Amino acid sequence: MAAVQVGIGILARHPETGSVLLGKRTVKHGSETYSFPGGHLEFGESFVECARRELKEETNLEFDGEVVAIATLNNIFHDAKKHYVTILSVIPATDVEQLVNAEPEKCAGWDWVAEEQIREWINTGERSLFLPIINYYGGE
Repeated sequence: MAAVQVGIGILARHPETGSVLLGKRTVKHGSETYSFPGGHLEFGESFVECARRELKEETNLEFDGEVVAIATLNNIFHDAKKHYVTILSVIPATDVEQLVNAEPEKCAGWDWVAEEQIREWINTGERSLFLPIINYYGGE
């Protein structure tokens, strides 16, 4: 039986529009789904340290302020036989003009998306969304 893993997601809000940052995954797990930036918690890291590191590695964005909120999500990927507890850090994005796709081998690109649009995609199935997004917005 596979062990439960800890993932860190970053819900970065645009400072002017309030929209959130989503990228289209190209890696095997969750391929072709839209996801928040994020990754695995490394040994000895705090949740916030991991969120800062992953955000910088994937998008070139940084945040110096406080995490606005933290949500915990229980994500069970039955088909892939993977189980993640995801710690989602909600942060205000700054210096959004610095946004780049820093890991093009893992992500097709980043877009700022209104939360209303994300909810519509969940309801209509128009876009494939990574399970943590569905669990976060579906749980509201």
